[in-house]
Formats: sequence, C-alpha cells, structure tokens
Amino acid sequence: MNIKKFVAIFAGVALVAFGIAFLSYNLSGGHISYGINGNRKKFKGMNIKSDGSKVKIGLDGINIEDEDGTKVQINPGGIYVNDGDDVVDISPNGIIVNEEEVDIDEYNHSSDTKNIKKENVNEEKFEDMVGIKDIIVETTFVDINFISESRDDIKIIYSGIIKANYIPKLKTKKSDGTLYISTKREDNNLSQNVSYSNLKLDIHIPENYKENMKIVSTSGDVNLSKMNFNDLNLATVSGDINLNDLNLKDLVVNTTSGDIDSLNLSADKSMFNSTSGDIEIKNLIGSVQTNTVSGDIEISYKNFNDNIIAATVSGDVSIVLPKKSEFQISAQTTSGDLKSNFPITIQGKHKNSLEGTVGSSKNKINIGTVSGDVNIYSK
Repeated sequence: MNIKKFVAIFAGVALVAFGIAFLSYNLSGGHISYGINGNRKKFKGMNIKSDGSKVKIGLDGINIEDEDGTKVQINPGGIYVNDGDDVVDISPNGIIVNEEEVDIDEYNHSSDTKNIKKENVNEEKFEDMVGIKDIIVETTFVDINFISESRDDIKIIYSGIIKANYIPKLKTKKSDGTLYISTKREDNNLSQNVSYSNLKLDIHIPENYKENMKIVSTSGDVNLSKMNFNDLNLATVSGDINLNDLNLKDLVVNTTSGDIDSLNLSADKSMFNSTSGDIEIKNLIGSVQTNTVSGDIEISYKNFNDNIIAATVSGDVSIVLPKKSEFQISAQTTSGDLKSNFPITIQGKHKNSLEGTVGSSKNKINIGTVSGDVNIYSK
C-alpha cells in the first residue's frame, strides 16, 4: 500500500494506537520501573523492556525502539517514525513522508452534493495466478467477499449501485509476483462524495492458493471463509470484519471503527486491534493478542495450549477455555469484577487484580481493562 495513503487514513488514530501498544507491553510480562512522589503518586516516568523492545515514557512524551531498530517519538509536537526505510513526521504543520508533504484533504469526503450521479456497476475480470505470491486489495465504499473454489485463475466480480460524484473503476495489475486489485479513484485531486453504495467485490480465489493476502478497506465490510494463507493482514476504517474457517501462519487485523467476528480460526500468531468495536473470536487455535479502546473482547478455544493477551480501555473481557486447560493468569481491572470457575491457586489477589495458576502449564493469560469486568470460564 502507498505509505502516504496509509498515513493519511490512520493519522487521526495514531496516538490511540500507541496508547494500546503501551498497555499491551504492560500486560505482556515486560519489566516495568517507575517513580512516585508523595501520596498523590505524582508520575515521574516509566521504562518498559519486553521482547527486545524499549519504551520510555516521561512528561516530555514517549520514545519507542523495537528490536528491528524502528524508532518512534510521540510528544505534544506530534509523531515521528523512522523504520530505516521510511520517515514519517506528523505535526500540527501537516504530514511529511520522506520529506514530501501529504495532502490529507485528498482522502476526505466532500460535503458538496453537486455532480452526484447514479451508476449500476457490473464489471468482471480474470487474472492468472502463475507466480503470484502476494495479493493486495484496496477498496472504498465496497464490501469485499472472498470465495475459495476449485479453479486455476482468479475471478473478480465488481457489482452494485452507487450514487457519488465519482464512480471508481475496477483495476488490476501484476508486478514482481504481486497481484493488485483496487476500486479507487484515479484522480487524487478529487474529493469523493458518496450518498449511497451497495457495491460489492466478489473475489474467487483458487483453493490451493496459500501465500499472502493484504486488504485495505474504507467504509466497507470484509468477509473471508474457508481459506489457507501464510500471512493475512487487514486494515479497515469503518467496516466489520468476518473471518471463518481460516488456517494461517500470522494474522494482523486493525480497524478504527467496526466489529471483528471470527469462527474456527487457526493461526500460529494473531493480533486484533480496534479503536471502537467489539472483538469476538470463537473456537480459536493459537496464541492471540487483542486490544480495543472501546469494546468488549470475547475469546473461546477449541483446545488450549497457547498464550493470551487481552486489553481494553472500556469494555468487558470474557475468556472461555476447555475444562482441562492449565495456565498462569494475571488479570486486572480498575473498575469492574473478576470472576472465574477454574480452580485457581492464588498467588496474589487484591480488590481489582488476580495472580495465580491452574495446573502446571507455562501458558500465560494476561488480561487488563480500565473499565469493565473480567470473566474466565470453562466449557
């Protein structure tokens, strides 16, 4: 994805995302040191070390450096990111990417109702899959449905009705082993005003395709089922995500406004981040990290031999595990109740926090919510 577009879409929620990252570090067992003065516990600073990453938090802002050398600085003046390849500087003066200014307005919707037109879209494309290792899909105001079937090529059907000042066309391109599929405007100088859309993009994929998939969607739902991928990366702004019967190696899901629902997901590692929306994951296999600013988190497992990190600022956290599950538990809530029907051996318990073990497993469950209940039950 074009980095300028990514920054423009997500700049408004970047600070919240880093707040989530900080909470995740706190819950993931990293070392934390801090200083306090007086009864009011005046904050002086905090250092966090976890899995090769370093976070320094002080009154002058937040400084982060991960094990790959990526550096992030967050302070009242803005956000600065340097990953060795790209440099992004977000401040009140604007957004600079690799010394080039990004015009955010080109990604905003116009309030002008002039030039609105209605069109019944019905397009179809076919692309062969020889040598394709990555599929990248970018859409706006379109629901995306992925269908796995017995075929050698990929079939793309773009259909529905839209009322807008610009009608995006279906585009495909192949380059260096990557297939690009997009329904976005060609003229970046035109603000898009959409009064109605039921557009959908049905992507029929060969059932033997097991490589990588990246999806970027604005104002549309994303639905995937009965597929096997190596890596799956989704980023949505205003839209729900439904993932059913998937087998993956790595999964990363980011949404700024929308619910995430998953059934029968198997992944070595999965991460779900949401600024506003519920996260519900049923019959999961594999370790998971879930973060949401405003929304509930529900996770259930078929078989449990993994690690869980679940963090929400405002919302309940519910974990459902098989009866014979063994794990180490660390749970805390600032305002809410802690409940469990597992026979937990208590190592430390306060009014709003719990440390303990069930059995002798090394599996770890770390849960935190600022305002919400924490429930851990057997099924």
